[in-house]
Amino acid sequence: KDVLARAGLKSDALEIVFDGADYGAIDETPDFVKSLPLWKALDENTLVAYEMNGEALPHWNGFPVRLVVPGWSGTYWVKQLTSISAMPKPETGFWMSRAYRIPKDKFPHVERFLSQEGEDNTPITDMVVNSLVTNIEEGQHLRAGKPATVKGLAWDGGHGIRTVEVSVNGGKTWRE
Repeated sequence: KDVLARAGLKSDALEIVFDGADYGAIDETPDFVKSLPLWKALDENTLVAYEMNGEALPHWNGFPVRLVVPGWSGTYWVKQLTSISAMPKPETGFWMSRAYRIPKDKFPHVERFLSQEGEDNTPITDMVVNSLVTNIEEGQHLRAGKPATVKGLAWDGGHGIRTVEVSVNGGKTWRE
């Protein structure tokens, strides 16, 4: 927010585009460029970080500066920022138009990125509910009709998890 205020924004700014120095393991990997809607870039919690725990940001954490977008998928947390640009139109690079997208209207979204929504898909933004079963291994067999304890973790982007349900038949039925 402060960086953009100091730089000055034109009234037609739609998205803020962030380019990082990261590059892929193969030459064909597209340049890592991500954008945020203007409203998210101006959010007081969206930061350009240059320190961590009072010290210069370590290399593996994005030195010299990285974008921090709390509540949004880590794909927006661009490391090793090389440029920040305000654009009047949606970013069309690979990492916005083709990668990190999910089927539209299939997942709950609190914070939508409308300028990047397509007909069939939308970019991943806020964290959706995720979960892990931690005490049963893939392929492990349990006795039918015998009680079994299921342990695990469930997390979201801070919107609150109301219930945790388990399916033992591939998702046909669920129970708390």
